[in-house]
Formats: sequence, structure tokens, C-alpha cells
Amino acid sequence: MKKKNTQNINLPIKFQKRLSYIYRIENVNYLLNYKFLLFYIFSFTFFNTSSQEANNKDLSVFLNKDIFNKVLSKAKYPIVLMEKRNPGPPDGLEYKSDFVIDIDETDTPLFLYTGEEAKEIYSWAVDDENIKGQNGETIVANGSVVSIDNEVKSNITQSWNLLRKDAEDVLEDYEEFKQAQENGVIEKSEKYPWPENLKHEDFKIIAYESFEDALKHMNTKNLKGFKVGAKLKYLKVQIPSQPNIQFKSPTFPINQFVVKTTATGELWAKIPKIRCVKRCRIGPIKFCCGWKVSWVWRRVASVTLSPIVKANAIVKFSTPKNEKVLAKGEFTKLRLDHFILRKIPLRGIANRYIKNLELEIFDVRKWLVTIPVIDANIGLKKISIPPNNDGVEVIVELK
Repeated sequence: MKKKNTQNINLPIKFQKRLSYIYRIENVNYLLNYKFLLFYIFSFTFFNTSSQEANNKDLSVFLNKDIFNKVLSKAKYPIVLMEKRNPGPPDGLEYKSDFVIDIDETDTPLFLYTGEEAKEIYSWAVDDENIKGQNGETIVANGSVVSIDNEVKSNITQSWNLLRKDAEDVLEDYEEFKQAQENGVIEKSEKYPWPENLKHEDFKIIAYESFEDALKHMNTKNLKGFKVGAKLKYLKVQIPSQPNIQFKSPTFPINQFVVKTTATGELWAKIPKIRCVKRCRIGPIKFCCGWKVSWVWRRVASVTLSPIVKANAIVKFSTPKNEKVLAKGEFTKLRLDHFILRKIPLRGIANRYIKNLELEIFDVRKWLVTIPVIDANIGLKKISIPPNNDGVEVIVELK
């Protein structure tokens, strides 16, 4: 038998050990034939990257951005990113001082308007004034509101009219008391038990003057506590159709991409409630001898919108546990342009519920078992994702 031609080939030491173990060849440099050499050259060329990040690394794989778009084209739309009734507080501490909870036995936060914003909302509804924005722009123009705002406006007015009705009840009771004094049924020295150091003229202002004048007068009488807030009762965010995304690694923004956002927002107000807790009788005359003023939160109005809007987001690739490449996204801009829903930080709330939503992009361990020169004795040391504008590059270092 003729002796086979052999050639001495200088391979890296770690690959000599791997090949000798897999094929049980004691001297790789001496016995490696041209087929093994071609396989090695092919493997090294395909799995190694030419980028500076990949120097001295063992393997790499490149996922072109076109691959991701092909996957997105096969998805079934709409894709529901999140859906929640009575959602909790937003993700992030920057909103901590802007909301209160437990006004309706749920953990759903109530986001408070500033005092000036609250006054403008009620002036718009009760006094027929325009709502102004932070920069002085008109938010809801009187006379040009849509039907949904007409209903909201009516409900806000009705909530203030409840206080007016309470004030009228006090005035009516006082008139009966005064008439009884004139008829000699009640001694004229008897004083009417006005609540909270308020008098006849105070209740006339609350009952019959404008909202703004009534609120100003209440503040001068130290009857303070009027607040208005917005509560999110339902939120659903969907991707209605395939987005056009330019994938990059390790992080890339998605600007002005289309989402369908369905949200139900409620308007709540803290308004005084005046009620009689004790009634007295003098002869045939009954009157309230125990008025009580308490501040209570009332659900004033509700609005549901489901528009197609443009949002901004950011996607980050990561390698947790050094095994898989995962993608996670978060919104950087998400809002609905209505004065109730605009107060609610939809972005922070949506991010709270999608922060654990991760998409597996690539399983490095499953990929490694498909490579003939990699065996069970070769471990995975490190995975890294260097910057790349054309897709996602995964660099693998073995041990």
C-alpha cells in the first residue's frame, strides 16, 4: 500500500486540540488531509468577523436586517403589545409626586392637574371659557368642540351644579328658619348654625355666581381642597400592520412608527359635599342644626379614544445568561391628544407592562451544536454584540 502524501500545517493550538479530539487524530499537523483543511478554512471564514471588535474572537454570526423584516412580514397583525384594565402606576419614579391612589379601592393612580389647570377645565365647562395649554395655546376652543367633549363638558358642569344645589338647600333651610323667626315660632336671638364659618352671602356666591368667582371666594374663606385628576381605566396598544424598521445593533431607535392605542380616561374632581347630619324641631318648624362640609372625590366624566397614532420607541439587544440574544423595546413617546388622556403618562404605563416582553433573536448554544468542530468539551465563554448599522452581529468567545 502506498503511503499517503501529507503536509505539515501550522494551525492554532486550540483548534489542533479540538480537531484531534473530534476525529481522534493524534497528530493533526501531520495527518490532516486537504478535506479537513478546506472545512477549517471555510468555517473560519464564515464564522469569523472582519470587524475590529472580532479580533482574537473565535466565532461570529451576522444577522442581516433583511432577515428581521422577512420575519415581520410573516407575522399576524395586529400584534397586541399590552392590554390592561385599571393599570397600575407608570414605570419610573419621575411621576411619583404627580398622582394619588386608592380613591376608588384600586391601585390605579389618579394623575393630578395643577391648580391652574383644574381651574381652567372647570371654567371651560361651567363658565364657557377656553382651556389654555402650558404655552398659552387653546386646548379646547369653545364653540368648536367635538361631540365627545360636549358630553364631557356637560358632565363637568353637572358635578359643579351638585355643589350649587347643596348651597341652595342651605339657603332654603335658612329662609324657613328666618321665616319662623318672623312668625315668632323661633326666638330672634336664636342663631342659624352655618357650617364652616360660612354665612348667607357666602352660600349665595357658591350657588349663583360663576365657578371662578365661587372658587376664589371659597379660597378666601379657607375652604380649600378643590382638585382635579385624570385616571386611566383601560389601555391597549397594538401594532396594526408591519412596521418599516431599520435594525441596528446593539441599540436602535424607531421613530414615528404607527400604533393603535385604545384608552379610556376618567376625569375626577374633589368637590365639597354639604349635607345635613342633624335636624332639630322647634314647634312645627324643622330645620338643619348640624351642617357638615366634606371634600369627596367624584367621578365626573369618561372618554374613550382609539386612534392610530405615531409613537417613538427604542429597541435594545442583550445577552442575558450569556446564552441567547434577546430584544426588548420601550416607548420613548406615546400620547393621545385629548385634555383628559394627555395628562396621563401613557408611555410610562405602557412600559410598565412591556418591560418583561422579550423576543428571542438567536440561541447561541443551539447554533454551536451544529458546528462539527465544536464538541461538549468546548464551553461558551462570552457573547458580545458590537455596533453594526446593517443588522445584528453576534461575537462568540469559546473556552
